[in-house]
Amino acid sequence: MRSATPAGLRAARLSGALLAVMLSAPSAWAAFEVSWPDARSAAMLTRAADLLPPLNTGSHRPSTRSGAEPGARPRPRLTMSAGELYGVREASGWGARAAARLRGASVDVELTTLGGELYQERSLGLRVGLDPDSDLHVAARARVLGLSARGVDDRWTAAVDASVTRRLIGRVLLGAACENLTRSRIGDSPVATRTRFGAALVLPSVVLGWSLLLEEAFAPSTVLSFEAALTDWLCLRAGARDAPGKLGFGIGVGRRSSGPSPVVDLAWQWHPELGVSSFVSITIGP
Repeated sequence: MRSATPAGLRAARLSGALLAVMLSAPSAWAAFEVSWPDARSAAMLTRAADLLPPLNTGSHRPSTRSGAEPGARPRPRLTMSAGELYGVREASGWGARAAARLRGASVDVELTTLGGELYQERSLGLRVGLDPDSDLHVAARARVLGLSARGVDDRWTAAVDASVTRRLIGRVLLGAACENLTRSRIGDSPVATRTRFGAALVLPSVVLGWSLLLEEAFAPSTVLSFEAALTDWLCLRAGARDAPGKLGFGIGVGRRSSGPSPVVDLAWQWHPELGVSSFVSITIGP
């Protein structure tokens, strides 16, 4: 029997590493298991846009809205993100999100991709959020999802998500979000279906968050998130998740309400078995 060539061994190791990333939990695998985050969300181990409002120059009004102050002309915001999961080149990803307020509604368009030549997931989403009153924010997102793998025809599907955030009292927010309400499938694989419940305490220069993640075939997991504005241009972030165990850390540099100047966010996640993931985002706008 002939021994494997060096190129074949490298391909085998790469495929094994990618498989370890995609199947990092022992339960049944679903497509789009990883929702590609921006660096702020990655540091706090949660989809921050669904619940945790950003800190703007060290202060934040205790409201569910994250747009401009009343009377101010709303400005669009553009975020570009990239990163790599666990040091595996074939598990790298990037994303772009444009956000604006149109006729009283917040509108986000997001494009993300994860993977490489062996396996790749792509997503194009449109999210629309409304504020029925000053203490309530509801949003719906439609996603077009594409999956490609070497030797397999591209496959496509669509999914719908929804979220709601309400100010309970003072600076305390409560929220819930569901991904893939339509229980869509892509090829022979289900698209990941998740439900999150969370709470946040929004102080003038600090945001504290807690969330519970429920996903079919996985044990429930909880996340603690933290963000602090140390100065008007520097934010410090952290997150901890119990199942699977994971830690996040990040920083944000730049003044978010200073006009077109860019804000740079950096984040790292540590998994006790798979290692370190790294993320970077550049945001222009408030």
